[in-house]
Amino acid sequence: MSHPLSLFALLCALCGKTVFAAIPGAGGWRHEELRRFKAAEANQGVAVDAEFFYAIDNHALGKYRKDTGARVAGWDGGKGGRIQHLNAGVVFNGRLYCAHSNFPKLPEQSSVEIWDTATMQPVGSHRFEQPPGSLTWAVPVPEIGDKNVPATVAGGWLACFAHYKSTSDPARSVVQRFDAGWKQLGSWSFPAELIQRFAGSSASGGAFGPGGRLFVTGHDAKELYLLGFGSSTFQCRDSADDSMPNDSTSECRATKALLEWQATIPISAEGQAFAWDPVETNVLFSISRRAKEVIVSRVMQIADATVASSPLRPEARAPATATPLSAEEQRLGFEPLFDGKSFTGWEQKGNWVIADSAFYRKDKGGDLTWKVKQIPDDFELRFEWKVSKGCNSGVYYRPGQYEYQVLDNVGSPYGENPRQAAASLFFCMAPSRDATRPLGEWNEGRIVGKGTVIQHWLNGEAVIDFDYTDPKWAKEIELLRIRGANLAARGAFLRLQDHGQDVWFRNLRLRTIPPEEKLARFPFTPMAIPPAALEKENARVQQMLKPKGK
Repeated sequence: MSHPLSLFALLCALCGKTVFAAIPGAGGWRHEELRRFKAAEANQGVAVDAEFFYAIDNHALGKYRKDTGARVAGWDGGKGGRIQHLNAGVVFNGRLYCAHSNFPKLPEQSSVEIWDTATMQPVGSHRFEQPPGSLTWAVPVPEIGDKNVPATVAGGWLACFAHYKSTSDPARSVVQRFDAGWKQLGSWSFPAELIQRFAGSSASGGAFGPGGRLFVTGHDAKELYLLGFGSSTFQCRDSADDSMPNDSTSECRATKALLEWQATIPISAEGQAFAWDPVETNVLFSISRRAKEVIVSRVMQIADATVASSPLRPEARAPATATPLSAEEQRLGFEPLFDGKSFTGWEQKGNWVIADSAFYRKDKGGDLTWKVKQIPDDFELRFEWKVSKGCNSGVYYRPGQYEYQVLDNVGSPYGENPRQAAASLFFCMAPSRDATRPLGEWNEGRIVGKGTVIQHWLNGEAVIDFDYTDPKWAKEIELLRIRGANLAARGAFLRLQDHGQDVWFRNLRLRTIPPEEKLARFPFTPMAIPPAALEKENARVQQMLKPKGK
């Protein structure tokens, strides 16, 4: 079946009318960002397997751990090498398959390049003869048995050959199906309305996701498109048929069908290639090429959400719900501290409410405290936080002034001193950099304490990692002692601070780190303290050291 708007668009074009086509709504799909990891190669796309993700640049690859974001290996072919323009990648049977082209050169040359994921060395290549465009993605097709993948599509490979306004007509972009030996079996075009949405570019990424459905992305838009398959038929030449060219490539030729644009899902990645996690259902890996980050998100279809399809209003949002524990978090032994609906296990004075599945400090009144049990000696706490303009708050996790700072770094005067900025161990240790997201966006925090090591994470980065028994940190440890904390102390209830401004927390989860688990460590250099901020800090220290009046 063709897209229902295609005939209308064609008639309007013929009569000279401007087409204002409705944009398919999200169809009940909801996107929620979970975390981000820095990756220098995050320029074209990302691939993922059970343990690692692979950031893809034009002629370079980076292999990173999924749990920590630590880079473990890479490959670089150099600017002058054979590999010129890698695009999307997919991991299949221990091999990384990357789409490759010579874009923007003409005539187009396209190939699938293959690496061994264990050694990160090239092991093979398939070159397309006279490709119908520049290859942007190629993915294995789910086998027959999934109701969302027609039997005429299942098995083999699906590949996209793109055209761009700078060198050609984007409407010539095509998706083709191949068997395991790369013999073409079918062909589909994109709907004209989606070509318009690509804004002069084409489909940068494509993959089969939840339920075996086909998802694609454009080049720049923060959108994920759900597509369905129209029928692709075949015309075969027999001895009495002279209507088909007598070429040597195939005895049958696939006629081109039209993909069906079924849903438009807002996401936080600006287009580019993506990959679905093969272990955790509904988990999407994408990139921000501007920030050089790999973005990990959850994309789920909410059964009771209404579908909005109007281009004149924002997408109707389904009610938010607490994010369930991931398969990795279940394996590690995390327990949720907040169900997104109630204050069960928490104590407060009525100034905190629950809004959109998050704790929201609405009025003055005091901290919100988890009273079920104290924080374990060796632990990992994960949470998300969001601040209002100028907000200063924090997460207290050990006795005394032992605080993960939550702050609007731009709008709060505390932000001028990195030792008091977001993710700092307040008044003790500055983070390695400001990794906060813009005001109004959710940030992902993580606190790890094992033995004498303390780590603070922000948006996928270990921005603090130090051993407080190391003599080189003696000055910083003394600062915190003066403020009122002993880093060796243990046994406190978790507290979310009310410091007078509106703040939100959600998706709090906690685990005990077992003694046999080895903690991954990261190079760490705290941000320097500007002279003016240091002068104010010294004055505050002197005030703290003054004897208190009776």
